[in-house]
Amino acid sequence: LKKWEGERKPKIKLFSYQEEAIKNWINNDMKGIFEMATGTGKTFTALGCLNHVLKTKSHLFCVIACPYKHLIRQWHNEIKKFGLESEDLIIADSSNSGSKKDLTDSFIDQKLGRKNRIIAITTHKTFASDSFMGIIDKEGDPNIPEFLIADEVHGIGSPYQRRGLNNRYNLRLGLSATPRRFFDDVGTITLLNYFGETVYQFTLEDALKKINPATNDFYLTQYRYYPIFIKLTGDDLDEYIAQSKKIALAYSNCQNQEEKELILTQLLNKRANIIKNAKEKYSKLNEIIKSFSRSQQWIIIYCTPQQIDHIMKQLLQFQYTVHRFTMEEATTPDKRFGNISEREYILKKFAEGEYQILVAMKILDEGVDVPPARIAILMASSGNPREY
Repeated sequence: LKKWEGERKPKIKLFSYQEEAIKNWINNDMKGIFEMATGTGKTFTALGCLNHVLKTKSHLFCVIACPYKHLIRQWHNEIKKFGLESEDLIIADSSNSGSKKDLTDSFIDQKLGRKNRIIAITTHKTFASDSFMGIIDKEGDPNIPEFLIADEVHGIGSPYQRRGLNNRYNLRLGLSATPRRFFDDVGTITLLNYFGETVYQFTLEDALKKINPATNDFYLTQYRYYPIFIKLTGDDLDEYIAQSKKIALAYSNCQNQEEKELILTQLLNKRANIIKNAKEKYSKLNEIIKSFSRSQQWIIIYCTPQQIDHIMKQLLQFQYTVHRFTMEEATTPDKRFGNISEREYILKKFAEGEYQILVAMKILDEGVDVPPARIAILMASSGNPREY
C-alpha cells in the first residue's frame, strides 16, 4: 500500500499563532474550539492538529464535517496543499454515490490491517444521518481513535445535526468565528459540553487590525459601513404592531421558560421578517445602484428568499450582468462548466468581471472566499454575529 502522506513534512508552513492554537488544543486533551475569524487560516490550523494526530497515532478514523457540499471541495483542496492527501480519503456526500460502500470497505480493510488511517469529509447533514452513524457504529473499530473536526461548528448545534455527536469521537475540534448559537442556549451548551471551551481565539478585530506576515497586509479587508435608514409603509407598520401585540400576549400566557423561549423566538423571527422585507428598501436600492458607474464591478447584494426575484427583475433595468448565488446552484463538477461546479463557475465569472453583480442568499454566511468583492449591499441581515 502507498505510504500515508501525513507522515511527510507538511507543505504548508504554519505561523506562530497557528502553532500556539495547535499546542493549546493538544494540551487540552485534544479537545476544544478554535474561535477564529474568517480568513485567519483556521482550516490549515485544524490540519496541523490532524497532522499531529497522524504522527502520534498508528491508527485513526477522522471525520471532517462541513455545513455545505461546496466546502467539502475546499477542504479537499486544502488537504492536498497541506500534504495530507491519501488513497484513504473518502468524500461522503451525494456527489459520491458509492460513499457508503467506500466507508464500509475502508473500515473492513482497517480491521484486517490493510489500512491504518481513514479520513471522511462530509456535510453536517450526512454526518448526523442514521446511515452514516450506522456504518460507524457497526463497522468502525471502537479501539481505534476517532477524530471529529467540525467546520462552522455552530451549525452542529441544531437539534438534527447534534445527533451526530457520538461519544466514540474521543478527539474533538470545533471551528468557527462564532461558535455560540444565536438565540439557542441549549444548542450552545450542547456544543461546549461536547467539544469543550474555546482553546484559541483570533477575533474579527484582530483580523482587521493585525498584519498577516504572508501578505504584509491585514488578514481581512478593512471596510467602511454606511447604514441607510428607511421607514415602514403603512401596511408594514400595521403588521409590525399586530405581531408586537401577539408577542406580548404570548409572553404573558406562557407556562414555563422553555415554552416561552420557543414561542417568543418564532414570533420575534416573524416580526423581524417584516423589517427584513420592508418594501421601502427597493426604492433605496434603486438610488444606490443609480449612484454607481455603468462599469462598476464586483458588487454583492445580500437578500432574503422573499426579495431575490424582485431584486433580479429590478436590476434588469440597469443592464448590469447579474447572477443569483443561492443554495440551488449545483456543487458537483459538471462538463458544462469546464469540469468545475456551477457554484465555482459563477464565482469564477464574478472574479473575471463577466458577472458584475451577485445576488446572494445565505450561502455566503459560511466564509466562502470571494477576493474581488468590493461593495456589499445588505438588503436584509440579522443580529446574528455569524453574518457580521
